[in-house]
Amino acid sequence: MQVLNIPRAPRLEGQGLGEDMEILELVLAAAGAVGLFIGYRKNSRNVLLASALVLSCAFGLADFSSGFRDGFQHSVARQL
Repeated sequence: MQVLNIPRAPRLEGQGLGEDMEILELVLAAAGAVGLFIGYRKNSRNVLLASALVLSCAFGLADFSSGFRDGFQHSVARQL
């Protein structure tokens, strides 16, 4: 069995996923909060649902992306 040597992506410096990810999380959280406020004031279920999904993405994005990155870096490709 032969294992392919795939170069790994460089790790980001410091803790977490970097400043860009933190900014994206803050923007999504703010957009979700504003959407919840607008949806509540206009009594719109669709806006409330979309805003709740945006908030879920905002708070789960770091865990998902770090898990995906770690899984991709530690995967072993095998030749079939």
